[in-house]
Amino acid sequence: MSFDWPVLRPLRFVAKSRLGDTHTTTTKASSYISSRGFMLQPAAGRRLARSHYGPGTIFQGQVSLHLLKAIPSPCQLRIVLTCHQTITPTQDNLTASSPTSSKSTTPLFKVEHILVDNEALAAKRHLFHFSIKFPMCNFAPSFKDENGRSVVYSAKALLTFETQPTKPCKAELSSPELEISYLPLVPASIPRSEVVENAQMVDPTTNQVNISATVDSPQ
Repeated sequence: MSFDWPVLRPLRFVAKSRLGDTHTTTTKASSYISSRGFMLQPAAGRRLARSHYGPGTIFQGQVSLHLLKAIPSPCQLRIVLTCHQTITPTQDNLTASSPTSSKSTTPLFKVEHILVDNEALAAKRHLFHFSIKFPMCNFAPSFKDENGRSVVYSAKALLTFETQPTKPCKAELSSPELEISYLPLVPASIPRSEVVENAQMVDPTTNQVNISATVDSPQ
């Protein structure tokens, strides 16, 4: 089974002015980083397509970041591990007020791990290793069906910084999301049957039993 690395798309950031007004701008990746310069790579590499994670397991990897411009402090780089559930109403649940089906996406959990906090990043290649743990709780397994219903687990890296130190303007860059296969723990009962072992020690000269023992298996 082959695994294709996600393609880096133009990055988006939300800028905030002093007055709190916000606007969204699409910026070419080359403005801040080189082509494919912001990637989250799993430690499993191309084996990720055959790897599965579950409650309490640890997802390991690295973030590669190639900056063309230095980013002054404060700057934050973090890993975000999330799960989103997308459902579509069935025909029985459709009402007269909403005769057409619409998808509804609900976040099930979000775990964050900070790699860089309140630090400056120089204009060079950076490599950050990380380990992040899934919640110790059973969730639905990863799946997607033809009706648009899905449960998707994914990880991505987020870089937040001030584009203008003298005039605060916050920007956030995101690496492509990496989907992760998740399987919950399923309790299983193992049937046990009684096992009895008999042991005897016989005197070779008299052919009489000197010692006899019986061992029962614990239930």
